[in-house]
This record gives sequence, structure tokens and C-alpha cells, in this order.
Amino acid sequence: MAINTSKVLVGGIVGGVVANVIDFVSNTYILGDMQKAAMTKLNPALAANPTGSQIAGFVILDFILIIASVWIYAAIRPRFGPGPKTAVYAGIATWLIGTTVVGFFCVVNMIPASLYVASGVVELVNSVVSTIVGARFYTEEAA
Repeated sequence: MAINTSKVLVGGIVGGVVANVIDFVSNTYILGDMQKAAMTKLNPALAANPTGSQIAGFVILDFILIIASVWIYAAIRPRFGPGPKTAVYAGIATWLIGTTVVGFFCVVNMIPASLYVASGVVELVNSVVSTIVGARFYTEEAA
């Protein structure tokens, strides 16, 4: 059976809203100081005043990530069955890919290890919760 692309997009958008809310809260109240310290080393001007295009970029990337995560959910659903357990698997898969990519920046010392680990934990929760929410909106088309 083919993946229901319109439902992937709907679930991804709804889950993306959740991801953006979680990211706003975590980046403002949990990781904000660590991120500001890391950014100050890379680019002090941007650390003091993030641009609107940076914020828009993060918002868009959250939507893309959760759309991909709901797509993974749809792809593995026939094997693992519908429901939150399968959504957790999809969220973890998405998190593993994203965290591995960010890990390369940690290895070359662009991101401190403490920030990498802390943001990794926060993003694991975000990825799983957002994917569970997005997956609730995914359904297969009737045969």
C-alpha cells in the first residue's frame, strides 16, 4: 500500500508545531545560556542578536524534520503496526540521524560536548513527542 502523502504532510505540520513549541521552551529556558556561550565563540554579533532569518530557518527545519519523521512512521507502520510504539521508533530513528549529523560538529569542536549531550537529550524527547503527535494524524487510504 502506498504512503498517504497528504496525511504525512498534515501529521508533519501538526507535529512540527509541537516541535517548535518544545524547541522554543527548551532553547529559551533550558539550553539558552549554553547555546549563547557556544555561539559567542563562533560569532559574537549573532549570539547577541539572532536574526529573523535564523529563527525562520529553525522553524522551517523543525517542520521538515517532523514531516520526515511522520514519513518514516508511515513507512514502518505496515511492519510494526499503527500506534504510539511505532511512532516512538520513528522518532528515535529521526533523532539518531539528526544527532549523528550534529555530532560531526561536536567532533570538530564547533559545538561543546556538554551542549551536544544536553541538546541531544532534549531533542530525543522532542523528536519522540512530536512524532507521536504527528503520527496520530496519519491514516492509510482505504483499499
